[in-house]
Amino acid sequence: MHQGAAPQKDLALLKYMLDHNTQHAQELSDAGSRLASKGLADAAGLISDAVSSFSRANEKLEKAIRIIEGNGA
Repeated sequence: MHQGAAPQKDLALLKYMLDHNTQHAQELSDAGSRLASKGLADAAGLISDAVSSFSRANEKLEKAIRIIEGNGA
């Protein structure tokens, strides 16, 4: 249901946060790989879980952006 245009400031914030989260997820993934290679599998696993959480959050942000832009759910 489209309820009017969202302020451009909100849309810009969502797009910024999506990009920001994506960059940090990659950085965290890289850190997890380095830790795993040093034998810190428990820490690496937790970081992998965190990256998965970032990915799920980013999917929701992408969906919200599409809705705001009028491109469906």
